[in-house]
Amino acid sequence: MQFFNLQQKYHAVRMELITRWRICKQACRQIFRKDELSSPSISVVGMATQYGTTLLQRDFLEELLSRHCRHNPAVSETLDRIERSGIKHLCSVLPLDDPIWSQQTLPTITDADALFKEHAISLVCRAAKGAIREWGGSMYDISHVIAVTSTNTANPGFDITLCSTLGLRPTVHRTLLYGLGCAGGLSALRIAYDLLAGAALQGLPARALVVSCDLPTLFARAELHRINVDQEVGFGMSRFSDVLERGPIWNLLGFRSVIIKESEGYSELSIGPFGLGAVRFPALF
Repeated sequence: MQFFNLQQKYHAVRMELITRWRICKQACRQIFRKDELSSPSISVVGMATQYGTTLLQRDFLEELLSRHCRHNPAVSETLDRIERSGIKHLCSVLPLDDPIWSQQTLPTITDADALFKEHAISLVCRAAKGAIREWGGSMYDISHVIAVTSTNTANPGFDITLCSTLGLRPTVHRTLLYGLGCAGGLSALRIAYDLLAGAALQGLPARALVVSCDLPTLFARAELHRINVDQEVGFGMSRFSDVLERGPIWNLLGFRSVIIKESEGYSELSIGPFGLGAVRFPALF
């Protein structure tokens, strides 16, 4: 066993602090330095959001719960959570008279897939056009499309239909992300940043259209079933789009990713016969 005197301990601590400072300084330089070749400027230049036009008020939600769920603590907790969150209503692409709300049988994942394809494209196209309009550029100038959703698993994905509906070039670089939940939008921005930075290093002009589309009320009946049968507490629907290029609304300085120890499984999005279901953990809510 080796023992250190006070001077040796001081020297060891000093060298450790110097090493950590050098590592921190190098990381900061990588993010904030202005060298165009090594750290190109990536900016968001247009943004837009669209919601489903149907408003699901609290009385409608209460009616749904009473119609499809027997009274239990999970039902009461769901309503209380909606009340505490300050949510006045939820948005949906489904009209109030849609059969999905009243039918006794649960919609299957095939039914949900058909509904997503019916409603998602018009919603996300409006958001995309709004972002491009704010930017002031041309559809033809879009070189990359990054699309993300957690409420559909079809292949080919909605990114292909989106590109053809918007009239983007057939050579546009498409990336489709699935099942990332609340992290989807940020993940799409990170991918867009990496793609545009790569294009900049090659001296190529590049502009990315980033779209995030989730229609969670397509699975509302499945969620009600989980509240009723599994006693799980659950408790809306928007599309976000933005355009990134190298006139900024704000700049993206860089991204880092880390896996937090013992965090795996804290949030899950599982696929079942009645669609997609989020698994929530008390530690996060």
